[in-house]
Amino acid sequence: MWGETIESCYMCLCAHLSPSGLANKKDVVMLKSTKQICEVWLFAEVNGENVALLSFWDVMEKHVSHWVCKTQDNPQFVSTSEIKCSLFHRGLKNGQVMVLLPVECR
Repeated sequence: MWGETIESCYMCLCAHLSPSGLANKKDVVMLKSTKQICEVWLFAEVNGENVALLSFWDVMEKHVSHWVCKTQDNPQFVSTSEIKCSLFHRGLKNGQVMVLLPVECR
């Protein structure tokens, strides 16, 4: 992914979000540019770059106040600065999750 030798790598389970907020391992988050819903697997600093390993979920239904997503193991590294916010969520049947959208994301 980095295309260069990894000189340093530090991992953690929590990260501060910009401009404010926190995200932790197993949180459900939304990305800024794509509004993609993801589950946090871990955070890392690799060669001075802050990244998150996120599992990208499929959106099955979109409603005004919430989305229904299908969980899946589809991990990708993303810049931590790309995370907009953590989201409240509730597990449903068949690997689906209802994700509540904050007002600014509706």
